[in-house]
Amino acid sequence: MYVVDNTARWDQQAGDILVERVLEFVRFIRQNDFPIGVQEELDALIVARHCNITNQKRLRWGLRSLLCSSSDEWQRFDKLYNVFWLQHVKRSNTLQGSSPGGKLSLDAVSKNSAG
Repeated sequence: MYVVDNTARWDQQAGDILVERVLEFVRFIRQNDFPIGVQEELDALIVARHCNITNQKRLRWGLRSLLCSSSDEWQRFDKLYNVFWLQHVKRSNTLQGSSPGGKLSLDAVSKNSAG
């Protein structure tokens, strides 16, 4: 009998998903008026690897230190981080109140925050 070990394939797929989520988060932050370029995307992957992507507290602090360059961004970062990583909502619409430009690219944030 031949047993197929899919553990390596599963680990690779999970890793690919986490990499994609980090990149989606960086792009989400950029859509909300953070001055972020391609280099920050690459650096965010390095931060995620060094902070242990499964440790939410370390990941939050690592990404905040990389992606925030002003006190305004520092203050807005937590809300955006929570919306992206901790709330399960569809990311498509624009809501007022997140940033000077009013771009919080999520729909139903207020409904999900209340419930």
